[in-house]
Amino acid sequence: MHDTLVRNLNKLCDEQPFHTGSYLKDLYTRETADRHGHIVAPSANTRKIAIMKARLKAVHEGRLALDQPVIIEARYQNNDSGCFQHLRPGFRIQLFDACSTRW
Repeated sequence: MHDTLVRNLNKLCDEQPFHTGSYLKDLYTRETADRHGHIVAPSANTRKIAIMKARLKAVHEGRLALDQPVIIEARYQNNDSGCFQHLRPGFRIQLFDACSTRW
C-alpha cells in the first residue's frame, strides 16, 4: 500500500476527536493497510453514501427523478437502524426524502 496514502489517512484520523478505523485493500496488488482493522464495526452510514451517490447520478442522467415515489418494502425494513423499521411496510416516500432521511 502506498506509504504516503496511509500516512495522510492516519494524520487525518489522528486529528479527529473520535475513534477512527479503516481497512484498505488494493484490489490489483492485494496489499492491505489498516487502522484498528481487527475491530469489527457496523458500516453504519458509510454504505448510505455510496447508495445516495448512485441515486443522484441516476437523477443527473435522467433515469430517476427526485419527486418520484419509492415504495419501502418489508424486506428493506428488517434491521436495527433508522426510523423506517418502525413504519408499516409498503409506505411511499419521494426519492428526495429517501436520500435525505436517516434510514
